[in-house]
Amino acid sequence: MLALTGSPTGGTVDLPSLGSLGIAGALVVVIIYLLAANRTDRSQYREALASMQASYSKELATLRQRVDDLETEVDLERDERRRAQDNAADASRRAISAEARLAQLERLWNGRAGRGPRPATPP
Repeated sequence: MLALTGSPTGGTVDLPSLGSLGIAGALVVVIIYLLAANRTDRSQYREALASMQASYSKELATLRQRVDDLETEVDLERDERRRAQDNAADASRRAISAEARLAQLERLWNGRAGRGPRPATPP
């Protein structure tokens, strides 16, 4: 008896009975064998495909997390830059205000008669 492993029917074929079937019987046996082999190949292909898909999904999740981390880092850097720009603008406003106040004081000092020149500023 010839056992066809993985055949859809799961049965066996008796070799002497093939002689009575002739070429048609042999073709049926070959077709059944090919179908069984195809089923095995297809299941192996599906397993490999599922493994690759799981690997790619894991890699994609890792890349997405990395992108999220980089976006967070960019947001933090952007916030720091804005704070620095705000501090610089505030310092500039204070400097302009201080210069205006100094000019006002110089006008007051120079406008007082008999006071003499303004005292020298220490180095």
